[in-house]
Amino acid sequence: MSHQTKDKGDLAVLMAIADLRKHGIIACLPISEHLPFDMIAIMPDMTTLVRLQVKYRKTNGVGTISIPFRSNYYDSKKIYSKHVDLSHLDGYAVYSPETNQMYYIRIDELLKDAKAITLRLNPPKNYQKTRIWYAENFINPSRLGNDNFVANFDKNICQSDEKAVDFVMLDLIKQNIQPLIPRSTHLPFHLVGVCEDMKTRHRYCIGMDEVATNPYVDIYAICSSETGGIQYILANTVTQAVKKLVFVKEWG
Repeated sequence: MSHQTKDKGDLAVLMAIADLRKHGIIACLPISEHLPFDMIAIMPDMTTLVRLQVKYRKTNGVGTISIPFRSNYYDSKKIYSKHVDLSHLDGYAVYSPETNQMYYIRIDELLKDAKAITLRLNPPKNYQKTRIWYAENFINPSRLGNDNFVANFDKNICQSDEKAVDFVMLDLIKQNIQPLIPRSTHLPFHLVGVCEDMKTRHRYCIGMDEVATNPYVDIYAICSSETGGIQYILANTVTQAVKKLVFVKEWG
């Protein structure tokens, strides 16, 4: 059965995924529906990970788009609303059906204790010039973070590596780490893990029995095809001379 509010939210998420991709930014989607953000945007530098909440917002009839910092959720009976903890976000991605356009707002550019902002499509009739947020200034998602491109990575994922990714996702969830899956295989890592504080983010590169190293990883996860054990290795403990890591049986 269709739910109008959820359908609009799903449309906004899909529009954001497509618009981000046009600018070389990859959306990373969570498995859980109970996170304070809807996706993580992987910026082209492969290092900046931006937590985004996505909104579907219509104009209000006077050429403005109002964005309240509230989050809606619902059950079979009604829709609930609560204030958003902005410390758990890096930005908003807002879709307007009237303009068919995405708009991107960073949390660090908001006033302290802000409850909402209003994007203006046209100049105000009273000629006000200060504290005006013109929507046209928020169209390019590159404003969310570092947009310096690095080379594409084709991991050529084999079936055993796909199994390893599934095993690691399950193990991370058991550790209360939420895995988010990128909408691309041309990345130097397989998933992003978000810790319980909803702030700490790590890029995981995963392999079955072995994994190749690269500079755009925070944690390597190696699964054993024999025992099913998983070894986690911090990338900052691996020297640049090491090109491949293998599962060490003594650890498993």
